[in-house]
Amino acid sequence: RYLIVPNGVPKFHLTIDSIQNRDALKKGLQIPSNKTTIITICRLEKIKNLFEFIHIAALCPQYNFLIVGGGCLENKLKEYIFNLNLKNIILTGFTFNPINYLLASDIYLSTSFREGHPISILEAMSIALPVIATNVTGNKDTIIHGKSGFFYEINSISSASNYIQMLANDISLRRRLGREGLREQREFFSSEAMIANYSKIYSTF
Repeated sequence: RYLIVPNGVPKFHLTIDSIQNRDALKKGLQIPSNKTTIITICRLEKIKNLFEFIHIAALCPQYNFLIVGGGCLENKLKEYIFNLNLKNIILTGFTFNPINYLLASDIYLSTSFREGHPISILEAMSIALPVIATNVTGNKDTIIHGKSGFFYEINSISSASNYIQMLANDISLRRRLGREGLREQREFFSSEAMIANYSKIYSTF
């Protein structure tokens, strides 16, 4: 017998729609404010498939791409970006509190080969940030295709870039997917829901 308790994250008091001055926030983080910004937050490790993230950015030179996090691939990623002469990717390095980067962004992109139950996607949902993610275990347990985000198949970088352009050009679609993701996170993937699920299990013993 077993039970699966989904991860949960706190309900955040701000969303990308409610923040007062996103341009000032972007300026403080040294992110160009005149372009759509796509973000990922993760350990810089092989499992996160970040070279695919870079290839997607190469197909979308008109947008900003942020990689937030640290890890063993940091230098290789920087070298790869330099060799491709890409100017639209920012590696921020590790940060203890990435929420401002999420609030300054427009789309969350996960290129992972696989996930457990991805905290960073839940955090994106918690501020109504629409999600594009690989169609893999973990991601499939978190968002609903066409309702709270979009899935694409690993290595299908043209499909991922098409979803990015679709969302970048349609603010009402971004808001609809983001708000549905926020609703799902608060109902199913909040800290309170996770605690309640654990309490229910422990109370049976």
